[in-house]
Amino acid sequence: MAVVEPPQARSRIEETVEGLTITIPTRRHWLMFLFILGWLVDLIARYEYDPPEDVLRELRGIYARGKQRLLARGNEGGNWGQ
Repeated sequence: MAVVEPPQARSRIEETVEGLTITIPTRRHWLMFLFILGWLVDLIARYEYDPPEDVLRELRGIYARGKQRLLARGNEGGNWGQ
């Protein structure tokens, strides 16, 4: 039976004046990284340039409620316009 040597360790252990540092690099999955990056760019682009109508409706409602509260409160909070 053939003897197979294990691969060299990717981790590094360094002892410095500041203390012990153990570094374990991760394996990079470039295909998964590119897929998620593309998906996020697509998601942001869709919402930026063509937001769904329900999102726009909700944002308009939040703006209108805030404006109503501000107008109903009047000048209680301070000296506006002075």
